[in-house]
Amino acid sequence: MDEQQWCHVLVVPLRLAPHHPADWANWALQPAMATFRRFGLEVEIRDGDLWLHGRKIAGSGSATIGKSAVIASSYLLRFPGEKFASCIAGSAGFRDWLLQGLKQTMTDWASHAEIPAGPELRDVHASAVGQAFGWNLLPSSLTTAETAAIEEALQENENNDWHEGSRGYGGGIKLNAESWLIERQLDGIAVREMVVRGNLARREIISV
Repeated sequence: MDEQQWCHVLVVPLRLAPHHPADWANWALQPAMATFRRFGLEVEIRDGDLWLHGRKIAGSGSATIGKSAVIASSYLLRFPGEKFASCIAGSAGFRDWLLQGLKQTMTDWASHAEIPAGPELRDVHASAVGQAFGWNLLPSSLTTAETAAIEEALQENENNDWHEGSRGYGGGIKLNAESWLIERQLDGIAVREMVVRGNLARREIISV
């Protein structure tokens, strides 16, 4: 857990996960949905994400590692939209549009309810996992080797020297499953477009 989000990851033997990886996210997000609702946030699962009042409040990602399915998501306590937008490469205009788009398509816990204490959130989540899958989660501590590996990874990340505008966007960025911001050529003219909930919300010529 950090000051912005509480991450949760399921590492499950493949035999216990749904047969099709495309079904992993919706299956694994059941405890998170129940946890949000336990605290009064009526989220819903939509295309592998969690949504609240028409905006995404949590995403997910999955992979296969050895004989295990790994599915990760988080409880987004506070979304640092300005910081996120500043890390995306592109013009100041692109980042300004991105920030406005994020405000329309993303949300966080603090915008809707009081943020619970970490131990309470952890306990409710663990209980929801038990109710959803019949598993009894037990507390544990990182081994010395695991702690060293994390510290090494953090050091490597610091050495990458990320700075404002350092993350590439490849001409566009997905805001949620229904919304995106893109710069493209339209009839030989460079335009910037924002689509929100499947509808064109804004378009502007940026060069001829």
